[in-house]
Amino acid sequence: MKPHPKLKNPEACRTCAMCCKVFTFYDHDSDGFVERVRLLKTDKIKIEKTNLASPEGQRLYRVIIDIPCSALELKDGKYFCKLFGKRTRPLMCNQYPYDITDWEERYCKALK
Repeated sequence: MKPHPKLKNPEACRTCAMCCKVFTFYDHDSDGFVERVRLLKTDKIKIEKTNLASPEGQRLYRVIIDIPCSALELKDGKYFCKLFGKRTRPLMCNQYPYDITDWEERYCKALK
């Protein structure tokens, strides 16, 4: 897999792994999903309004789940994915980052 062209330092991913420690996705809440998630009794999930819009023009909400991936492993000070190169690795992980949002701009050390 080729690294995203905006990544200036892909090796920084091994020392950061923020994208695997905190799961972030966007939803427009037209079906009430974001509001339902908001009702969960946990401090591990945050929902933020964004200035982003879906292709249909609906406002997008950022859902931030502060729970690390179970496949993330720290070994000798570097992070590794236990599923890297395996068929069971989720497609979204293989394609990440498919888009650079303000979240990546803020937290991704490989972009700096």
